[in-house]
Amino acid sequence: KNSPTNWMAHRAYEARVKTPSEFDYRLTSALKSDARPTLFFGEMVFPWMADGDFAEVSGVGMRSLAQSLAEKDDWGPLYDKNHMRRVLDDGSISRAAAA
Repeated sequence: KNSPTNWMAHRAYEARVKTPSEFDYRLTSALKSDARPTLFFGEMVFPWMADGDFAEVSGVGMRSLAQSLAEKDDWGPLYDKNHMRRVLDDGSISRAAAA
């Protein structure tokens, strides 16, 4: 059975930055330097993004949409390992990667 993500990336991030960390945007964004790092979060949406921090993802209905995605529990499989094996076994492709 599939289960909802329930903001897993956000919970993992919060656990990682409980102590001062180079991954904490609250610390790095306060640096008075042009050399401050840009933190990339990949394809994650965090709950605070719907509060206007990111104009691209904030706005009418964004909080509701983000919450609905976090609660969604009927996702299909991300990778089909049997299909990947068949494709690799036919010899036409020599490499594949999955993260």
